[in-house]
Amino acid sequence: MSDQHQKSLMENPRVVDPEYEVAIAWLSDIQEKIYGALNIDPEEYNGDNVISDDTQDYLKNLQKELKLSSEYMDNFYDELVRMREAVPTKFENPAWYAVLTDFAGSIEKALAAQLERSQIKPLFGTVPTGRVNGFAARVPNTRYRVILLEDGLFGFANLMCKAIAMAFPEKPGEQGGRVSVSTDRREIETVLRTNKEIPARFFDALASYLVEGHPNMAEPYIAPRTAMITADCLRNSMEAFVVAHEYGHLVAGHLDDAADQRKAVADLDVDAISTNHRQEFEADFIGLHAMLSVMNERGYDLSLSFWGADAFFGCIDVVEKAVSVLAYGEERPWAADTHPPTPERRAFLRAYIAENAKDDAKTNCEAALQLASHVEFIIDSLWSMIHPALVAMHKDGFRPTPGWMAVS
Repeated sequence: MSDQHQKSLMENPRVVDPEYEVAIAWLSDIQEKIYGALNIDPEEYNGDNVISDDTQDYLKNLQKELKLSSEYMDNFYDELVRMREAVPTKFENPAWYAVLTDFAGSIEKALAAQLERSQIKPLFGTVPTGRVNGFAARVPNTRYRVILLEDGLFGFANLMCKAIAMAFPEKPGEQGGRVSVSTDRREIETVLRTNKEIPARFFDALASYLVEGHPNMAEPYIAPRTAMITADCLRNSMEAFVVAHEYGHLVAGHLDDAADQRKAVADLDVDAISTNHRQEFEADFIGLHAMLSVMNERGYDLSLSFWGADAFFGCIDVVEKAVSVLAYGEERPWAADTHPPTPERRAFLRAYIAENAKDDAKTNCEAALQLASHVEFIIDSLWSMIHPALVAMHKDGFRPTPGWMAVS
């Protein structure tokens, strides 16, 4: 499916592809059943509420902190309205769904040749799956595969990226609108030791997501300007990799005729397409290449592209450990037939980058791995800081929400 075809589907899908309407109805039905099983009011996910009073207050503060022009903000509000009209179902958050479809369009362009050979059509949807890894389900009697992502994933990524970014010390002096941060490990350690807000925000993001059910339950805040810009860079590459990974499954043929496997989502059985460890590694590989291509087109170098994929696995690892601690009071390894252990997936991509660290690309590859290691250090340090608080929550009777408990 070409980028132009996706654009046409968004504008008038019923004219272009009648099967799209069937897929939308199937997705909406699944979403309504899942939210109902979790006792979540579907109206809370209606796009009409995207510009709430709280959202407007937050955006005004963001405008002030980032020195954004009134014209920029006016265009942003207009874009929010357009996003609200473009979502396929009322259960999608318009802002985050726009991010998803934006990257989907760019990734389809990067994978155009491979996608031309596939008869499968993807439709992204979000639901509270209790899984940080997405999965696909076939829509009966259509060529569509609905790719279901955890509905709080992008919001959680935003909060995690802000906390991580605040740990990088700002270098004095800003030139041409660009900011600079230090990657000196000792300076990072000093920031983590002295800035108590960073572990507090990190903890709030995890506790809100896992115990209260959604990252939006965390206290909203605006980080310092340099951290916000750094976080935006990290989050963009992370989100691009998440979407590109799912397209990796599509172009590799994993979603064509694979066997279905019953998955429990909010106590409902969904016929999900089964994948295995080899296919997940393959999708990671294809997704990494597509993401790097997209980010390069957007002006990001290898380091500021790869760190997003690497940090994504760091965030998955933290979520898995936090769910385990909240559920059982201790860290227990996660085992899944479909997905390899998270540390192995991270090591796989790092090994690939390292193998290509030769000739003209050697310096760039080494720099990318070094930056990724700094992010890993920050995440691991923050995890060590908040681990005792999560153990205390478990002792006080706090547990992950039912969606997370179903797979913990």
